[in-house]
Parts: sequence; C-alpha cells; structure tokens
Amino acid sequence: MLLGLLLLLLLLILYQVKFNFNGFNGDYLSRDCTNSIKGIFILLIVISHSLQYVRKSGYSFSGMGDMIFNSFFAFLGQLVVIMFLFYSGYGVGESYKRKKQDYISQFPKHRILATLLNYDVAVAVYIIFCILLGVAITFKQSLIAFTAWLPIGYDGWHIMLMDNWYIFVIILCYLVNYIMLSIGLSNRICQVVLLFVMSVACVIALSFLKSGEFWYNTILCYPLGFLYSSYKEKIEPFLKRYYWGALLALMILLVGAFSLFLSCQVANPFQLLYNAFCMLFVMAVVMVTMKVGIGNAPLRWAGSHLFPIFIYMRLPMLVMEQKTPALVGTYPAVFILIALAVTLLIARCYKYVEIKL
Repeated sequence: MLLGLLLLLLLLILYQVKFNFNGFNGDYLSRDCTNSIKGIFILLIVISHSLQYVRKSGYSFSGMGDMIFNSFFAFLGQLVVIMFLFYSGYGVGESYKRKKQDYISQFPKHRILATLLNYDVAVAVYIIFCILLGVAITFKQSLIAFTAWLPIGYDGWHIMLMDNWYIFVIILCYLVNYIMLSIGLSNRICQVVLLFVMSVACVIALSFLKSGEFWYNTILCYPLGFLYSSYKEKIEPFLKRYYWGALLALMILLVGAFSLFLSCQVANPFQLLYNAFCMLFVMAVVMVTMKVGIGNAPLRWAGSHLFPIFIYMRLPMLVMEQKTPALVGTYPAVFILIALAVTLLIARCYKYVEIKL
C-alpha cells in the first residue's frame, strides 16, 4: 500500500509532461518550471518525514512494495533539499543581475529577516502544541530554537519536532551571499570564487560545530546556483550544443562520485565528496528539465507554498502520533495521506499569518 503513494506521485509528475527531443525548453528555469520541480521534492519530503513516525511506531516493512518504498527514501536522503538550495542561489543571482545595488540594500530585510521571523512564528506555534499535547520540551532549548540553531526538541527516537537545520543553513547561505555582494566586486569570476570559498568555510565550520552531516553536506549546491546564473549565457549554449555527450559524461561522473562516496566514508573530510555528488545530481535534474517539461497546477502550487509546507508538515504528524498512535502503526499510508492533506490546508491558510517585509 505504501508503494502506491509513490505511484500516485509518479502519475502526478507525468500529468501534462512534455518531451522536447528535437529542441530545448526555453522556460526550464522559469518560476513555473522551478516551482513544479520544487513541488515534486517537497511532496517527497513530506512522505519521507512521515515515514520517520511510521518507523518509530514499529510498523513492519514486510512486503516487497514496502521494502522498495523504504529503500527508495533511504537512498534519497539529503537529495530532497538540494534543488531548493540551487534554485535559491540561482534566484539571488538573477535578481542581482536585474536590480544591482537596490537588491543588495533590501537583501537583509527581504531574504534574511523575513525568513527568520516567519520561522519564529512557526516555533511559537510548535511550542504551544507541545504544551497542549504534553510533549516534553525544555525552556532553554525552546528559546534557542528561535535562532534555528537548535530544534524545539527531540523525542526518544531523535525525531526533530521542527526541521530547523535547513532554515539555519539557508539563512547562512543568504548571509554569505549578502557579504559577498556587499564587498562590491565587479568581476564575476571573483564573485563566484569568493562565494564558493566562503561556502566551503561554512561547511568546514559546521562540521566542527554540528554532529549531524545533514547540516553541511549539501551547502555547495547554493553557490552552484549563483554560478549558473552568473554564467548562464555561456553554460546554456555549451550544454545545448553538446547535450547528449554532456549528459552521458554527467551520468558517469554522478555514478562515479556516488560509488566513491560509498567506499570512502572515512576519508571524506567535511562531506565534500557528498557535496560534489549533490552538485552533479542538481545538474542532472537541470539538464533533464531542458528536454522534459514537468509542470502542472498541483505541482506548481506545492512549489510556490514551499516554506509553509516544509515548516508546518510535522505539526499534523505530531498530533496524530500523540492522539492516534494505532493509526500510524497500522495504516501508515492513511497516516501519510492525512498528514499531507492537513499540511496542504495549513499552507493554503498560511498567507493570513505570513510576515511580509
């Protein structure tokens, strides 16, 4: 039954899909297209995080379908967030090219502060629900949670009550990007190199400050997006001219990087190998979208409501875990569908509480 959820998602992805084998999609990095891709990955994240509660419930993944479902999400891991980082870096690059100094002056308020404040509203909501549900949280950790440095709390299975790490990382990426742009470098090469150097420094720093690799093993996808924006007029013609050869080479590198990552777990300082694998995966998705137009209203809607879906998706999961534990462990597919439906409803109402600066 769980495998059926993936099949439903596959059908949604294929709905209104367009193949362009004789040419290229000119809108592959448009807002509609990128929102559709983000919609796919945010739905995968909701299912993946729901699965954590299913595992915790003691559900037995016994059938072939269940095993395929479980293995698929185990493989995905951090790949579910890398397109968000890439498109964020690309979006900042495109906005900077259009607005220059005006964009830089408004950057701290519109990108950094707005993200943090809306996250803090969610923290307050989760704290209230934890109190109402009797979930154990500490005052100190809850207070620090408003900085996104720590989650509100962990339960005995180490399931975060909020996915704070990504908010901290994206704000960190925005901050590094703002510092780089504020320096006033006019040379694009210097801008991109400095952004990558500062991003690598963040990876190294977080590897010492945080125990979880997920804090830093995807960060370099953000400067990759800015690089793509900066040199789009050179990268696009090259990829289009040598498309099939470039795609084949990319796939070989992708498989090689992943194999090397699996065999070099010990000799992989700062997870730079996995960062490289993620960047290659991002470029594979970008190249596929140059030929395959994935986009429909449901996916675009989900992608355009990325923030509330990502931040509030654990709320219905938490409530059902506390109030209907039998449902989670006995009918996991039903649990996931209910959690998804409630999350989408929350996202639909989010505009009424969103802080806009």
